[in-house]
Amino acid sequence: MNITQSPFREMRLLREKDKSNMFNFKFVTLLFLGGLSACSTAQVRVMPGEHSNRVVVRDIERDDAESEALEAAQKYCEKRGRDAVIVRDGGTSYSGQMDEDTRSTIRTGSKVAMLLSGPVAVAGGHGVREPNPIGGLLGTAGAVGYTATSDRDYVSQIEFRCR
Repeated sequence: MNITQSPFREMRLLREKDKSNMFNFKFVTLLFLGGLSACSTAQVRVMPGEHSNRVVVRDIERDDAESEALEAAQKYCEKRGRDAVIVRDGGTSYSGQMDEDTRSTIRTGSKVAMLLSGPVAVAGGHGVREPNPIGGLLGTAGAVGYTATSDRDYVSQIEFRCR
């Protein structure tokens, strides 16, 4: 038997390839999650007024809507060489079609399913790299749930002045 055709050599090469694929999967996952957190999905509207200004922000997550509203007020005043002073925090409200707790649960479960779909698909079966349909199902279910909860359901409002 020729050493270059040894089944042990083939298994070792498969293991090395699997390690490389897992590294690539982790790298792509980190880029994807970083991209999600770095991109602003907010719809921002600043409305100048005679005595005070108002900013209204719609976003996918509550915390993002609140921070985007504050940031928009600060940027508006900075462009005028002034500092933003909050006159009244109008609060943040949820305007989605499904219950807020249900939405949160689905969104969290979807993120977990999408993250787990890669390792399950890569794991395959019997120590040999084979496609695993469970990974594909997890990824699909995660993507569907994530898409269903990606509306800009949170509205944050701030009234402010520039001084």
